[in-house]
Amino acid sequence: MTLKEGKLEDYKKGHDEVWPEITKTLNNAGVTNYSIYYDKKDNALFEYMELKDKNTFDQVSRINLKTKKIDFNIKIPAFNITSVSFVGKELRHIFVTSAKIETSKTQLQEYKHSGSSFIIKTNYQGLKIPYSNLRIK
Repeated sequence: MTLKEGKLEDYKKGHDEVWPEITKTLNNAGVTNYSIYYDKKDNALFEYMELKDKNTFDQVSRINLKTKKIDFNIKIPAFNITSVSFVGKELRHIFVTSAKIETSKTQLQEYKHSGSSFIIKTNYQGLKIPYSNLRIK
């Protein structure tokens, strides 16, 4: 993700304190190391994650910003969820992508839709991220 000029400090401020619920969720999912790196040259952020062999990246959760608790989970019929974004005019749908690479035959039997993308209508509205320069034409 590319940041808008001058928004790095805003991004850091919003991510310096990791809420316990997020840490717990990542640990329960099998994440052993999670980092976000900033590339000053390109003004870009990169996410890095290490996972246990047995992980549960087959669901999407919503964290209520007021309570800092998970208030919504949806199980995705795919393994290795790679990205989630709110989409649509009112940002009420989520677009979920998944990867098939490095998914075992056993996992593919259970998660036949691995490698697919999904659009799911929700009762929640996403937020526009003010520090991103992403433009889709």
